[in-house]
Amino acid sequence: MSITYSVSFQHNVLFFSIIISAILALLFMTFMTVEYDEAWIIASAGQAFDPAAVPQVPPVMTTGGLHFLLLGFAQTFGVDPMLSARAISFFCVVLLFVLIYRRVGDWCHSRAEKLIIVATCCAAPGTIAMAGMGYGVSLALLLFLAGLVTLVRDPQITLRSALLGGVLIGMALATRWTFLPALPVIALVAFQSRPHLKTNLIQVVVAGATAVAVFVGFFLLQSTMLEGTGPVEALSLAERTATNASAAGLTTHLPNPARTLAFLARFSAMLPISLILITLLAYLALREDDRARRMLLVFIGVAVLITVGWLLRSPFMHLRYIWPAYLFISLSAGLGLAYLYRKGHEQNAPSVQAFAALMPVGLVLVQAVLMLRLVAVGAGMQVNAGGYDNLENHYKPFYLHSEERAIARYLAESAPGAVFGTLTLPDEQGAIELALLGQREIIDFRRTNDVEIRPDFMITHRFSGVNQTGAAWYSALGEPVATVGGYTVYALPAATDIPNIDSVLLPNELYRFTLTKGVSLTGW
Repeated sequence: MSITYSVSFQHNVLFFSIIISAILALLFMTFMTVEYDEAWIIASAGQAFDPAAVPQVPPVMTTGGLHFLLLGFAQTFGVDPMLSARAISFFCVVLLFVLIYRRVGDWCHSRAEKLIIVATCCAAPGTIAMAGMGYGVSLALLLFLAGLVTLVRDPQITLRSALLGGVLIGMALATRWTFLPALPVIALVAFQSRPHLKTNLIQVVVAGATAVAVFVGFFLLQSTMLEGTGPVEALSLAERTATNASAAGLTTHLPNPARTLAFLARFSAMLPISLILITLLAYLALREDDRARRMLLVFIGVAVLITVGWLLRSPFMHLRYIWPAYLFISLSAGLGLAYLYRKGHEQNAPSVQAFAALMPVGLVLVQAVLMLRLVAVGAGMQVNAGGYDNLENHYKPFYLHSEERAIARYLAESAPGAVFGTLTLPDEQGAIELALLGQREIIDFRRTNDVEIRPDFMITHRFSGVNQTGAAWYSALGEPVATVGGYTVYALPAATDIPNIDSVLLPNELYRFTLTKGVSLTGW
């Protein structure tokens, strides 16, 4: 009787931890500010369908595929761009876990084993954050995993599975170029069964060729739709490809040892070492289960390839670049914990079962505390910067989101012909984000050298980091016409010269040092 109650309790706790993760992801959607790259991706998709859309940005190619089409159509029909982008991410993570539960979990013998795998994936660093932000990574990961599961479903790959898997993987690559380093993992699939090695090698070539063809097709479609859009002169296809490959971290450069060590330190700090150990144990244990072993080897292969690509190619420690590797490691560890749970049941060892069930719950709770902290801070840029750094910072709880929405309303309600500009908005409260929310172009003098249109008003922020020269220039403009949260709006007289940006800003290191800090652990 006590064992039955214990198993029921484990089911409930696992399910509850998954629900907690979903609630936190919804909080991310609601209370995180718009992040610069997030706004850039959304704006680029919008102007592909409407070249006059606001804001105008250089075209983004590295986030495309289905995500690009869905965002473009949504904005064409007047759907809120941020709502649509973040809703797509959340919905795709839900589908991702349904896929894991039904297709990876069909190897399992019980509902508890399936919940263990899903809960362990919820505990992967970045899962909750990426589910609530509109980068397109969630959709790409869903498609990539669906393609892999299709290929490893049977020991012998059929032509139908090869074509379907190739289409899904190609769509994933087109959606996010950062999955390109993981494409060679399909070669590993060919060796999953020695009796069918020759057939599998042929089908893997078919799958790979199909994936590349789909990727190229989506790229050409997106490139054609973005031709001539944005605030810069039209670039050739080769120039756009090279520019976006550099932005995605796909260009070649010699690895810097200090930089590589810094990336590895961040990688290990973010991911609980227990997941890696459990993954290794899973490999040893699951050798007796053919299908689970095939999945496990492929999942580990994806994690290794994405991690290596992140170490050698990523321009910054973007969490969205490494999150797929974290998730595949967690997925592998989930298989190991599910296997341990099964053995505990077979050997009538309730304590082993309890350990296997409660381990992912504990990891989810650790992530939940970190996510509460990030939600309270509300700065989308901190997620973009590679994770949960700078959590002791200058923001009051929920202040950033409320002031961002307030200035967006002010911009939307201003006179239709008014032109706004900025010298000093920091990336956390930048021009692209405000232009997207307020649907009004904002001239950013930090990113634009030659401005043909002179703004009527200048926007600054109390965390702009201006030096004495910058403060004096703003003071010379007179009394502000509006103060909205931390933002201040000044009228710009026609005779006033706009100074060079380098002459008005504090050095970045000094700017960060001068910020006052202070928020409680949870942010409440």
